[in-house]
Amino acid sequence: MCLTEEFETFLREKNENGIIVSDTVHDEADRKRRLSSYQDEGTPYPKGISITRVIDSMHFVESCASPLIQLADIATHLIWRDLRSSLGWEREISRVTKLMPRKIRHFN
Repeated sequence: MCLTEEFETFLREKNENGIIVSDTVHDEADRKRRLSSYQDEGTPYPKGISITRVIDSMHFVESCASPLIQLADIATHLIWRDLRSSLGWEREISRVTKLMPRKIRHFN
């Protein structure tokens, strides 16, 4: 299972395109190469889907400079945890959003 596959599935269901923005990591070049491979050849995971709705390459930013990236990190962690367990992520998201400032909570 791969979050990129889950994001691709979500984008297909919504008939939308998207980009991946990540916190900076030590292996950014490798991650960009893997995404490019998924776009060209499909993912090597059980779903084995082509990544066609994720456009462009991966983008990296310092999370300490962006509160929205920090919130995305939290949301991604909760979704990933839900995918690996039977816990409902809506309950966890609800707990986290109560801690967010109102302005960010209603960001669209």
